[in-house]
Amino acid sequence: MRRQHHDRRIDTAQLNDLVRRFGTEALSLPVMGSKHLRAILDREGVALHPRALGELRHMLQLERVKQVITDARGKR
Repeated sequence: MRRQHHDRRIDTAQLNDLVRRFGTEALSLPVMGSKHLRAILDREGVALHPRALGELRHMLQLERVKQVITDARGKR
């Protein structure tokens, strides 16, 4: 089974759409490595260039940090 051709570039709108679509599931994982993220994307039929995957992972990590800060503020 061949992978679909994927574009190396990914724009911010596409990245935000992927964060919206897969963010909840990805952020629920205890560890969010590239392999974990790729497994979610492969299951949904989304092919990303490794660089785009790295950008997506970085954005999801920022979302996780925002969640932690929000939770900490709520406990005060």
